[in-house]
Amino acid sequence: MQEPAVIVLLVHNAESRLERLVERVFEASEQASCRLSVVIVDDGSTDETYEVACEQAVIYPQLRVFRQSRQSGLGAALERVRQVVSANRAIVYDGVSPLEPSDLASLLQEPQPADPTAPGSEEARGSRRFAAVRQLNEALERAHRPLTSFRWLPLDSTWPTSAGEGRASEPSPLGACSELLSVR
Repeated sequence: MQEPAVIVLLVHNAESRLERLVERVFEASEQASCRLSVVIVDDGSTDETYEVACEQAVIYPQLRVFRQSRQSGLGAALERVRQVVSANRAIVYDGVSPLEPSDLASLLQEPQPADPTAPGSEEARGSRRFAAVRQLNEALERAHRPLTSFRWLPLDSTWPTSAGEGRASEPSPLGACSELLSVR
């Protein structure tokens, strides 16, 4: 069975629109007929975004919620996600553009690239020059795709982060939203 696609939603002060955002993401997964693992990272919101996200996590079991204590941006959010999710890549929402489920559905239906270094992989054969040309062509193809509110990003250790900057808060051993649940 194929691993679920990981979608990262970095949100800041999105209390009023978060429920609809989550609904549209899962609507897109139904269009694409694929399983999703959604991670919401509250980027230091000053409203009730975190609480709304936790309520959504109760409704959707494949949804995880994390909070950054201050607004730290995408780099810190992806570092946090990389620590808790076992995936090499994730689809990241830009947090600004209107969410179009059809854009996400088409992105989810794109074939995942094979690991070029895997033994027996066709990508592993040939000259380095040929491999460099192929990588350049793939980069040009990606650059000329229409811009959407979602894009694939790597979650591997090559993601640039600033040491000590914008570190996300540590996870609770009880899971996402445990401090909220213990209050109620």
